[in-house]
Amino acid sequence: MRKPRFLFTVLIFLFLFSPRLWANDRDKFEEVAGKGLEIHTNPLAAKVYIDGAEYGSTPLHIDNLQPGRYRIEIIKEEYEDRVFNVILREDSLLIITVEMEPVRGIAYISVQKAQDSPVDLPFVPQLFSAGQDNSLSVVPLSHDNKALLNLSLNHRHVIRARAFGWEDESIAVFVRDKKPVEEIIIMKPAEFKMENASQSRKRFNPVNSKSFNSAEYRFEVSAHGQGSIIIYNSNGNEVYKKQLGQFDTWIQQASWDGKDPDGNVMPQGLYTVVIEAQDAKGETHSLKLETEINYSINIFPLSLECPVAGLSFVPMPHTLPRGSFQFNAGTIFGSFNFPFKINIRYSPVNSFEITTVFNLIPDNTRTGWGISGSAKYNFLDGNNFPLALSASVSYAWSSETGEYRLSNGKGVGVYAPLSLELSDFSIAFCPSAFWRGPESAIPELHLGAGVLYRRNLITAGVSARGEIEFKENKFKLLAGAEVHIIPPQSNIVITLHGGIINSAGLSWYAGLGIGLIH
Repeated sequence: MRKPRFLFTVLIFLFLFSPRLWANDRDKFEEVAGKGLEIHTNPLAAKVYIDGAEYGSTPLHIDNLQPGRYRIEIIKEEYEDRVFNVILREDSLLIITVEMEPVRGIAYISVQKAQDSPVDLPFVPQLFSAGQDNSLSVVPLSHDNKALLNLSLNHRHVIRARAFGWEDESIAVFVRDKKPVEEIIIMKPAEFKMENASQSRKRFNPVNSKSFNSAEYRFEVSAHGQGSIIIYNSNGNEVYKKQLGQFDTWIQQASWDGKDPDGNVMPQGLYTVVIEAQDAKGETHSLKLETEINYSINIFPLSLECPVAGLSFVPMPHTLPRGSFQFNAGTIFGSFNFPFKINIRYSPVNSFEITTVFNLIPDNTRTGWGISGSAKYNFLDGNNFPLALSASVSYAWSSETGEYRLSNGKGVGVYAPLSLELSDFSIAFCPSAFWRGPESAIPELHLGAGVLYRRNLITAGVSARGEIEFKENKFKLLAGAEVHIIPPQSNIVITLHGGIINSAGLSWYAGLGIGLIH
């Protein structure tokens, strides 16, 4: 039984007290045209000894060494000595780059329960080491809650222990030399606390798509217990209750989809959410939140191929509810280069939405870029009357080769998006006037039309836009189809689209995008 322990002791001794006689993965040895020896270290200012004679500090270049075999030692205070052999050749320069490693010592850490702690209270501690930048790294513990840490010398190391149901504890470890140190962390049972309640949505629409038709409530507990979530309407009547089960970790969560236990959708209004918990002693703790059910909220993704959100070629009158946003990035390919674009639409207040689109157009000689933005205000939302109407204005600029082929182009646009709302369908029409610049006093007329289909996890549509330029008597037609997919219980949006452009010849495109909506 003593032999394995003896071997383990010898290995530790060799690790702690022998110089590094090998190269690590980050060291580089390179032969190039020239003569002599060149040594670089990270960090700098390490002393270099060649065959026992000191030659200076790094970075170091030596050109008077004869070809042959040499023993090199690199020494720097608080770093491991580096020793290795090299062969210099007559017709080459040997460049050595060495990563110095700090001298390290060993600390034995043991995590233990405080005396008189409850025997039946689960004890599964986690150990963390805090770095110089306060970042935490996980330290593996053995089955008896002990750990061996390899720590740099002459630095203060903070070791933290955490276990659910126990108070967090931390100690400072200072290793002064290679002699191992031993430390014990004593943990005490935690008092039950319930805090930091939050909700994913303060307002939601129960008949919105599945990713946005509920609210998720999160809260933290410090010890074991059990709880429930109770929903009250504005009259104080209980309309929903669900047991949350036993608490066995810090972060707890529950959700409500705006329905009663029988699956009936609750009416619009303000609801009080009470999260109750009973600790191991039977004492009750509670947290309160407020959630609003609002059937005017409707969150679904739209395209931003033109400066105003909608289908690819027709702006839509819909706006996101206050505080919601959509972010997308994507590219298209086909009869032209692979432009890349990112866009965001955001609603700072109800019925008002702003958008920004940035695009890059690769080119063999010069990459172009463009940027556009718009603001949209919704007058009719289509909820009380099956008609939605907005007004919008946009501005777009691009470099000489940076105009995005699917957009309206450079200039100022004024839009009047209109749609007829028919259950899952929106039939959209949008006339717009577009001014290219001061040299063009007569605006172009753009007419867009399309059909949008919405279901729980998918938004799809077809659209077309005709552009009439009166000054040069030109006509341009763009048409396309698109689909936006929201994977279940996520905020991710995957976009597929494609179409044709008829302007001085027929061209086609297809595109892919991915983003987030909240």
